Amino acid sequence: ILANGDMTEIGSKGLNLSGGQRQRVSIARSTYSDSDVYLLDDILSALDQHVGRALFDNCISGFLKKKTRILVTHQLQYLPYADQIIVMDHGRIAESGTYDELMSKEGLLHDLIEEHMAKESNEDKQRDEETREKKQKKKDAEKAAEEEEKEPEMTVEEAKARERRGKLISKEQKSKGGFQAFMVFLRYLQAM
Repeated sequence: ILANGDMTEIGSKGLNLSGGQRQRVSIARSTYSDSDVYLLDDILSALDQHVGRALFDNCISGFLKKKTRILVTHQLQYLPYADQIIVMDHGRIAESGTYDELMSKEGLLHDLIEEHMAKESNEDKQRDEETREKKQKKKDAEKAAEEEEKEPEMTVEEAKARERRGKLISKEQKSKGGFQAFMVFLRYLQAM
């Protein structure tokens, strides 16, 4: 949503807008033109799914419903709402008709829809598996926390000993006596 709605000031080339906002402004400008025919070339691609759905429902199927709309899209979920579908393959018309006609022919569109649904099904399964894994990790963490709470409390000495073992850096020990230092220095001089 723009700060001042349709009165929002936009810099040259829309540099102060995101890609989705620029797309929505472009659609709004074309809608304000009140044309008889609208050529909408993949206008939903730069939008989030829920924003695209709202734009399709409210603008393309709503405000522009009495206009001629030619929608070029790769988003198959909108095809059942089209009056007429033309399926292109390698720059040529492969088939055309209504959604129901093309699906009953079991041609290219049918194959695309089936492939799309299989892909979505696999993505859903993958999301479900990830959700199950997250839940299992959470259960494991909760169980570990409960187990930790059940452990008997340590004495002060045990806690200090455990703390010393777990440290990466230990206190440096110094020794007194210059003779050993002198021998190291002497060996150094001899090596030169």
